[in-house]
Amino acid sequence: MDLLALVKDSATRQELAHKVFDFLTAQDHRLVALVEHRDHPEPFVFLQALNPFSREDWREEMAALNPDHVKPELPLGFGDRYVNYFGRSDGWDAQQPFYVFVFSDTPERSSVDLLQNWRLLDQGYLQAERFQRENLNVEWANLISQLLHDINSLVELTPKENIDEELKIRLEYQKKVQEKLLLYIRPLELMTSRLPVKQLLDHSLQIMGLRLDDFVLTISNDLSDIKVDAELFSRAFNELVANAMLATGKNQRKIAIRATIAAGGSPFIPHQWLKLEVEDQGNGINADFLEFVTEPFFTTRKAAGYTGLGLALAKKIIESHGGVLELYSESGRGTTAVVYLPMREK
Repeated sequence: MDLLALVKDSATRQELAHKVFDFLTAQDHRLVALVEHRDHPEPFVFLQALNPFSREDWREEMAALNPDHVKPELPLGFGDRYVNYFGRSDGWDAQQPFYVFVFSDTPERSSVDLLQNWRLLDQGYLQAERFQRENLNVEWANLISQLLHDINSLVELTPKENIDEELKIRLEYQKKVQEKLLLYIRPLELMTSRLPVKQLLDHSLQIMGLRLDDFVLTISNDLSDIKVDAELFSRAFNELVANAMLATGKNQRKIAIRATIAAGGSPFIPHQWLKLEVEDQGNGINADFLEFVTEPFFTTRKAAGYTGLGLALAKKIIESHGGVLELYSESGRGTTAVVYLPMREK
């Protein structure tokens, strides 16, 4: 079967990579693995692997790789074991995954030619996905903005005096929803500057009327400045702290804030990470809810006036900085929010 005929109905880049892998393994026994890679402290996801491929051996060899020697336009061979072909271009977006085809030895010339064609297809898919996503986001943002404008007009026309308490609470809730939702649906424009990490955290908490030193605090001595949008970062960080305060009944001694350096997990992207943890000793999150808590409007406390947009907004802000938000929780034993932010020189 012709490769183009096989992949033409692929819906995503990952599906495309899988089909190319299946096609090539039927023709070239040297192809042993398909790996997805992201700019993340733990970047490797093994999508497919065949014998005699060893995940651990490959990880070790990749960890020893000098990032300065990686040329995305060329296959990369190292040691006596593996040759790798990458779906990464010079204009690669760090937020997007790329795919690595791993061979146990130098592949056939026909396989190399097919992989060059795959790379062109992959870049086409990437551009199409980005274009579709950006246009859809703008379209929905415009529609939602208009709706919120109309709702706000009704809120402003509502008499401010002689209204019952239930309506007053509802109006305040609506204002909070509109303010957060407008920020969530619009593309974020970052105004970044370099700040010492402790100063950044302390400034963020001052907005909440809190002091950093009142928490159980650990900050690595070797932490340097980090480049962020201070206002947006504060919003994201304060959402995590607010959740921890709620879970512990505002007992700051039951909340630990840790800022450390995490080694980069990528041989392709040479930078370290700021690892920021907010750990509480609260009741934890129900396991059934954990995967949904960063989705917009998901909340179990709507009756108490919570919008369900806080963690969704925090996640968007962190990802707009090239970072990652992860949540770990066990019912009855507390929750840890982990933020990774890239510590790049530029």
